[in-house]
Amino acid sequence: MRLRARGGMSLDPPAPTEYGTSEPPAGRESTCHECRLLPKGAPSAPARAMKRLHAHLALSQKLTPETAKPALPAGGKAHMSALYSSSVARRALLEERARTMRHQCTFSEQLLWSALRGRQLGVAFRRQQVIGSFIVDFLAPQIALVVEVDGDAYHATRVRADAAREQKLVRAGYSVLRVPASLVERDLERAVQMVRRKVATRSK
Repeated sequence: MRLRARGGMSLDPPAPTEYGTSEPPAGRESTCHECRLLPKGAPSAPARAMKRLHAHLALSQKLTPETAKPALPAGGKAHMSALYSSSVARRALLEERARTMRHQCTFSEQLLWSALRGRQLGVAFRRQQVIGSFIVDFLAPQIALVVEVDGDAYHATRVRADAAREQKLVRAGYSVLRVPASLVERDLERAVQMVRRKVATRSK
């Protein structure tokens, strides 16, 4: 028999839910991210159901239950997408610039490239390659060796900038060899010997 109080309010006991109760356990107000998404007044789960919920959430995120975390806040995905798009655009710009530089290389770069190309030193070199946010003159990917041809006057004005650039490349796992452009033009064989010794060291 259904009982109704004045005003039509039902006095029947609340219907049981899938968790066995319509109210959270006494003194156990849930702070679970998923529970906060439930409508106001919705029942919270007991420990056993919450454990299953966390395990399901962890599985969906490919995380362990201990490291499962709520999703990014609203706008987070858009922010990450914008960063990714910006990174892709910058990479494409660098690649295009590197292609242009291959056809507009300096005389000293042309000379040294004639001695490096075709695995003449035992490893394959590529010219004007993009590494991170830099374009390097020559790269031997097999041994992570970067060879830079430094114009004497130009390099003199960029000592600090080139040192910071080299430090970042070294932290990324590359070895950097700087060869003066004047040496390449004056004594190509000696410049090649510098590269050959570095190749031998990196190949050990």
